[in-house]
Amino acid sequence: MDRIDQRLLRLLQQRTKLSTEIGRTKRRHGAEIYVPDRERELLARVAKLANGKLPGPAVGAIFREILSSSRAAQGQAPIGVLQRTAAAVVPVARCHFGACDRFAIVAGWPEMKRQLLAGELTIGLLTFADLAALTRAALGAFPGEVQVVGEMVASTEARGLADRIFIVKTSVAAPEGKRALILIECKPEADAVNYVISAMPRVPNLVQMTPLPGRARTKVCLTAVTFSRPVKMESLGSGENRVGSVLGIYTLDESYAG
Repeated sequence: MDRIDQRLLRLLQQRTKLSTEIGRTKRRHGAEIYVPDRERELLARVAKLANGKLPGPAVGAIFREILSSSRAAQGQAPIGVLQRTAAAVVPVARCHFGACDRFAIVAGWPEMKRQLLAGELTIGLLTFADLAALTRAALGAFPGEVQVVGEMVASTEARGLADRIFIVKTSVAAPEGKRALILIECKPEADAVNYVISAMPRVPNLVQMTPLPGRARTKVCLTAVTFSRPVKMESLGSGENRVGSVLGIYTLDESYAG
């Protein structure tokens, strides 16, 4: 048993050394360190390779910490959290990402957006309440450069979108994934949701819709649509054909807590 532990430790040290070298290359070429789809695919793959011979939660927890250590070795920037929700968000995020990830508390969304675009934060975390607060000012609170790339459950009792914490980052190319998160402003909201869904290229197999409070004149709802196959953001429409704002589209599988 001791020899196995020593071998595991040596392998982890080798992995960390390689991660450090990869980090230098990524920084030299301006590549992103945190790639959520890639990490979700890795977690799904190792869970499958375990083939039930190891408990699934244990495999996921071990590799989440390995990934957290790898991101730290690569020099990842902190994860941004809004000050008013930090007390609730950070403990959940610590379990979701790992012990080696750093968190930075920022005063509000304008500062978080600035730091994301400047590369001072690798990602930001927003609760459902944060999204609702942003829509009180304007539906277009999210610029095109920033979008939702994932989500996590706020507690084991989480049931819907109102119990989620959303991961936002600086956008690059138009993404592709199995789940779309759409912010829709309309009156009544159900009509717009039905319109958007009917215009989608593939019939979704799951739709979640949760109204956001705080807007008097019109209704705003956050709608999560899950597809059986990946779709591109362009396929969800643009300009006059788009009712609302597509906040994100990303991969979602059974091994992912969201």
